[in-house]
Formats: sequence, structure tokens, C-alpha cells
Amino acid sequence: MHLEWNVPWATGTLRVEGKRGGNRGRERGVKTAGAAAKVALSVDRSAISADGRDWPLFAADIQDATGVLVPTAANAVSFSLTGPGEIVGVDNGNAIDTSLYKSTSKNAFQRQALAIVRSTGATGPIVVTASSSVGVRVGLAQCPVSRVRLSGAR
Repeated sequence: MHLEWNVPWATGTLRVEGKRGGNRGRERGVKTAGAAAKVALSVDRSAISADGRDWPLFAADIQDATGVLVPTAANAVSFSLTGPGEIVGVDNGNAIDTSLYKSTSKNAFQRQALAIVRSTGATGPIVVTASSSVGVRVGLAQCPVSRVRLSGAR
């Protein structure tokens, strides 16, 4: 079964409560987002090998001041890196975005942009920073690089 209805947009939490025979059943709430206020940056793994073939993905999520994802955010996100790595590309998941992948910045699409990083062969922490518009706080994430060999590597 699928139900759908339109409600006017308002700041706060939209709650839905299901009832059957007067008894309360399932309930769910969705908190609406405010204006973009910060970039939350995460990485998809805790460490990588220093072999140049291990490519961690750094995801930048645009959030409001309370940490709620801003689903319509299209902010330009700029990535920078320090440590034994390089940014090899950026993306946002938008199939019709024709901007270059070989760059250090990308407009967020549905609140997210992504930096693809490669190790350069040395060990140490790779630290990636993501910044956006004026007034939006910067996000930071790091991924240690070690000399651990990948299984099957010679």
C-alpha cells in the first residue's frame, strides 16, 4: 500500500502516526533542514596501503547548523589535501553534470560531493579538507597510509 499527500513546508519535524482500530501503530518523523551551515567530511576506510592502488573516497555532506543534511544543497565544495596523497578526481553523482572530474572542486548534488584520493607511495596521514561558501564551516577527515601489502600483491 502506498499513501501520498501534500503538506505545506515548514521548519521543524514532520511526524506521521499510523493507527489501526484506534490503536497506535507505526510512527515516523522527518526533521526539515535549515540553511547550509557546515561541511561534514568522512572517508570510506580507516587506512590505506602506500602502493598507489588504494583509493579512499572522501564524502562531503552539506549540513545545517544542527547536523541535518540539506537535501537541496548545491554548494560549490573545494577540496585540499596534505600528506602522502593526491586528489585524482571529484564527483557528485549527478549524471548530467558536465564539469571536469580532474579538479579539486565540484558543486554538491543533493547535498554531497566526493573527492577521490590516491596514495603517492610514502607513509603518513592523508588529511583532506573540504570548504564551501562563505558562512559554511569547513570539514576535515584523515586516512593513515601504511606500507601494508594488499593480499595478492607482489
